Amino acid sequence: MALTPWQVVIFQQVARAGSMSAAARHLGFRQPTVSAHIRQLEQTLGEKLLQRSATGVVPTEAGLRVLVHADAISFHLEQIPLELQERRLRQTGLVRLAGFSSALTTIMLPALMALRAKHPEITVDIAEASPDKALAKVGAGDADIALIYHHDDDREAADLSKFAVSTLAVDPVLLILPVGHRLAARNSLHLADLDGENWAISNTGCCTHVIELCQQAGFTAHIKYEGDNLTAIHEFVRDGLAVATVTRSSLTTMAATDLVVREIPELSAHRVSAACLPGAAQFGAVDVVTRYLQKAAVAATSA
Repeated sequence: MALTPWQVVIFQQVARAGSMSAAARHLGFRQPTVSAHIRQLEQTLGEKLLQRSATGVVPTEAGLRVLVHADAISFHLEQIPLELQERRLRQTGLVRLAGFSSALTTIMLPALMALRAKHPEITVDIAEASPDKALAKVGAGDADIALIYHHDDDREAADLSKFAVSTLAVDPVLLILPVGHRLAARNSLHLADLDGENWAISNTGCCTHVIELCQQAGFTAHIKYEGDNLTAIHEFVRDGLAVATVTRSSLTTMAATDLVVREIPELSAHRVSAACLPGAAQFGAVDVVTRYLQKAAVAATSA
């Protein structure tokens, strides 16, 4: 059976992770598939490459020799999309940005306006995408930068291990209530105080997080509206139909005079980040756009 680069890369992932299951998760495979590739590689080479240890698996002496070549093969494979990306950036000056919808007017457009004034040679195309889809676009070579948000305590957060991630800003999450709400006069609130309320929540990743936090506070949130329309969320709250959580940057797009805004200690902030392929940040245009995104994100989250 012929030796394939893919088998060697799978072996490298297992050897570096020290675990078949960890490597399978990283590669997006089932563990039996990874094990089968390792067995085929060992049969092809006629050598035992891994041995069990107290913590998982470690390379044998032969495996260590293969690992040297595997690291080199993996490195060269990773360079292929980066070199093509660098060539395209140099030829066109085009940076493709994929980002979550609520950041369009608060972060992405302000960054582009400032960028255009100082760097007219750089063009940025924008695609609205949820964090998972934005990361998938970068991974597939369909975008250069993913503008994403995530919570530090989010158990369903996307796997960022394949990307170079730069934290741009921390965006506090706030509670909004209608004027005249039973809790509007209270300056200090906890999530448990909202037991029995209807909720209007975003379906772009916050939904599960809010539901889990409410469960931790001892109650089940009743979802009155779930969607990606900030105007609708605003109107549901303004009209007394629901309460909601929004980020500080999103609040700047709402007419906050008809809302009551409160901080809730149980609500964890969004971490706004830019993700690209490892090594892509060295490209001038990608680095410049990321820096302008950071300036806009800091301004939006501290307003």
